Amino acid sequence: MLTGSYVSRPTIPFLLRPGVLDDIRAVSIARNSQLDVTGLLIVTVLYFAQVLEGPEDAVDEVMRSIAADPRHHEIVVVRRNVLKRLQFPLWRMARFEHETFE
Repeated sequence: MLTGSYVSRPTIPFLLRPGVLDDIRAVSIARNSQLDVTGLLIVTVLYFAQVLEGPEDAVDEVMRSIAADPRHHEIVVVRRNVLKRLQFPLWRMARFEHETFE
């Protein structure tokens, strides 16, 4: 098992477009379920931060997909480590937005 995390900046003002984050989450849950990947996405006005966990090939596949996604840029991989056990075994894609931190 592997964990990977990154931080990036959105290329468009997602928070001004209703439903965009819901769409991203729905697609992520479907893909992550197929690949047996879990994790969470933190969204603020200026940044995305995401933690992914699962089989190494699957996490790497999702990270490559994210790197190719034109909706964000300035992607910085923060961590890529081997895991003994999943930290978020039931979260196919939990999401926390800026309101959560106010």
